[in-house]
Amino acid sequence: MNPGETTTEKLSSRFYARALRGDKMYDVIVIGGGPSGSTAARVSARNGLTTLLVEKEQFPRYKPCGGGIPERIFDICDCSIPPSLCENDIFGVRLECGSERFEQRCDRRIGVLVSRAEFDDYLLQQTAAAGTVVHCEERVTDVVEDGPSVTVRTNKSTYRARFAVIAEGAQGVLKRRVDESARSRDVNGFCLTTEIDSSRSGMTDRRRDVITITLGIVPHGYGWVFPHNGFYSVGIGFFLPGVLKEPKPILRHYLKHSGFPEKIRMRGHAIPRGGLRRRLVSSRLLLTGDAAGFVDPLTGEGIYYAVYSGRTAGEVITSVLDGNGETGHLASYLSLARRRFTRKLWCSRIAADLLYRMPERSFRLAASRNGFFDLLLTAHSMKSNYGSFLSKLFPFYFRSFLAR
Repeated sequence: MNPGETTTEKLSSRFYARALRGDKMYDVIVIGGGPSGSTAARVSARNGLTTLLVEKEQFPRYKPCGGGIPERIFDICDCSIPPSLCENDIFGVRLECGSERFEQRCDRRIGVLVSRAEFDDYLLQQTAAAGTVVHCEERVTDVVEDGPSVTVRTNKSTYRARFAVIAEGAQGVLKRRVDESARSRDVNGFCLTTEIDSSRSGMTDRRRDVITITLGIVPHGYGWVFPHNGFYSVGIGFFLPGVLKEPKPILRHYLKHSGFPEKIRMRGHAIPRGGLRRRLVSSRLLLTGDAAGFVDPLTGEGIYYAVYSGRTAGEVITSVLDGNGETGHLASYLSLARRRFTRKLWCSRIAADLLYRMPERSFRLAASRNGFFDLLLTAHSMKSNYGSFLSKLFPFYFRSFLAR
């Protein structure tokens, strides 16, 4: 963009250039309308790029998810999140392991609970308002890089663009066009969840601003109870592949343990194991969010990384198109992603491997009031990171072994 050139002037010059070439294509096509895809499209459109978003479902749509969002998302989201979307402000965690439990509260909010149907729909509405062409109920069947462009085929039409962002989530197959390792089942864990009306719960002793995390209920994972408006989200998540073949009996046991009815509808979905080395970029394709494996290996939380990676993808594509258009510049997505979150995910994976390997010892450390749990909450929810947490994690465990 030339100095002093406005967004309108920039758009006009691009359309004029295409008219001279007789070329009709988008600057970017985004595949998937979740938080990652909608953010990538919104940032691109606001930066003056002609943008198409293709989503296979009609919004609002149900999304099996606990709906917990860490406080730090408010620092990186490109649009304001209205208070009306935040069902509960979370100030603490109730940690359980076996018959033992303790509760830790903070003097400031560590996160919020949202309905994923409403939250995702709001982000997509903001994307459309930014100028993105949004096609819902249209499934992408293939995406092919073709020299200076990308061809995106759907069940309804065919489109072309300079670049495409694949934000299809953990269970899509289009990401294989970039990352062959996505063909392996060894990169995904699993989550099983349900929602229960508050009136059907015996949990009268629980605070509404505290979430419950239960260690030891599943291997390499945890159970949760999140208090939403009028209902509880209850679920189990395990973040290593193949560690649990039959999750439904475990969730039924956990429901009974937590004072909920056992016979209730359950829904599951894959959770990518974060912190692994993946290929994120080809010459004209980018992976974001769950499709890129950007999920916290310790908590299974991916909304923060979905929004941040979508924003990063939109910024990088804008930068390439505002420059000389060389696709080699797309590699800057890798360096930005590494600096912003992939190093943190790598540290989190190491912490998760240690903490989940010994859930009882991890619980005792957290309950010892020696600062361990405060450090973990700060790493996940505030402005610290897992690198500093990891550097102090080993001394905690070393001292706990000496104290035996």
